[in-house]
Amino acid sequence: PISRNLSGLLDALRTGAQDAKGFWGGKIFPFAVAILLLSCTALSTANVRPFYDSRKQFGFGINYDVVPEGALRYMDKRKITGRVFNEFHWGQYITWRDFPDRLAFVDGRFYLTDALMEKAKMALVEHTILDELENAYGFQALLVGYPLVSPHEGRGNVHGNASGNLTDIFVSHPGWALVYWDDRSLLYLKRGGKYDAVITVDEYRFVKPAQNIYGNILSLRDKDYRNNLIGELKRNVADTGSSKGYAFLGFVYNETERYREAIDAYSRVRDFQPVSHLIQAYVGIAYAYDRLGNPDKAIRYYKKALTIKKDATLFHFIGKEYIKKQDWKSAVKYLEKALETDRGLTSVYPVLAGLYRELGMGDEVRRTLKAYETAATASEGEKHFKDGVRAYSSRQFEVAEMEFKRSIEANPSSPAPYSNLGFIYYETGRFDLAFIYHKKAIALNPDFANSHYGLALIYKKQGDMEMGKKHWEEYLRVEPKGFYSKKAREEMEFINKAGKGR
Repeated sequence: PISRNLSGLLDALRTGAQDAKGFWGGKIFPFAVAILLLSCTALSTANVRPFYDSRKQFGFGINYDVVPEGALRYMDKRKITGRVFNEFHWGQYITWRDFPDRLAFVDGRFYLTDALMEKAKMALVEHTILDELENAYGFQALLVGYPLVSPHEGRGNVHGNASGNLTDIFVSHPGWALVYWDDRSLLYLKRGGKYDAVITVDEYRFVKPAQNIYGNILSLRDKDYRNNLIGELKRNVADTGSSKGYAFLGFVYNETERYREAIDAYSRVRDFQPVSHLIQAYVGIAYAYDRLGNPDKAIRYYKKALTIKKDATLFHFIGKEYIKKQDWKSAVKYLEKALETDRGLTSVYPVLAGLYRELGMGDEVRRTLKAYETAATASEGEKHFKDGVRAYSSRQFEVAEMEFKRSIEANPSSPAPYSNLGFIYYETGRFDLAFIYHKKAIALNPDFANSHYGLALIYKKQGDMEMGKKHWEEYLRVEPKGFYSKKAREEMEFINKAGKGR
């Protein structure tokens, strides 16, 4: 807040001006404060940090966009007190707002061990760790934010991320019930405890806001499920006005061909950080207008989404709308922009080639079809790679091995499938093959961090600490931050201490 910034500056001014007669009692002091306030305003307007931040505004009061105030007010209403498992950066606010009735599990003002911080991160995706912390600290409420990056960073150090892997397991512990969520936070209560009556009334049994709702498309075929899901989403937006809730509701309406209701729901999504919900809203409205046979309005909203993020798919969608308007030149313009943004968007090539043919541009037709052949090969490799990651994440090593080999056949220039085969062979005890495949990955890309990590593990297994240290250093050079970076530093510290002990 501005009061804290002013306090520090004015203390400094007071110290330096103690001998300046008339400073505090005269006209200079209020003039200086006025200049300071005007300067802060100007810097904020000019987007100069730290005076400007899209979420942390410089001024009086509290910016509720960065604290879980909605959930805490719900907890006040339901008389949920005692110790609360919380996000690290919310601890101080919870303590300031609610002590002694409500106690934060972690508070950034106090020293916390690395081990406890690591467990706090992992507890939301590992049931046994959550049970351990709950038994030790006695909390019956979890107040958490939405998952952004997996603490596993691709479990098993696999390069890539199985779709939905983190969100599918985020607070999936059957012993906890979701009772409140908004755009900032989610609140879970312990089953079998003193809040069972609250759970009975308020639990969300169908909607999982931390997950990607697109995964529910097949479930929407079930009428009972669909009606229950819509009911929970309507309850959420009525209680919280959540933009996430409105975006989910718009999606469900679009998927069930209720396009006017989808437009209404999406139109209620607010502009807040992160902006992904607003992009989703614009795209959802555009899709609804497309299905209603209004390409002009569809184009308008796709272009609104483009003002937030330049995305190849959006260019593609706009091109398709211009095709419906039989505006071939505008369609070509936007489809070309789609491929400039992402050469791997293979569905664009045949459409663009057809438009070139329509416009009598024979050379462009041949060039586009040749590029399509190259892109299709790379796309096939990517598909097998993603299938391999999914199989690896569920520890189906034989399936993963087959998919990664198919990925290599389709696109032999990518280091990622070689590296992932290296990890499969390491985990299944075939260390010679693991070494060979990690070496192949690094031959294709000397800065491929995962294979440096993999080679370090192999050298450690063989007792060659010097070479292991070398590859951990290479890993840290490329990937200085993250969960596995911390592990690499721990390994290097162990090697260094062992060397000194000789």
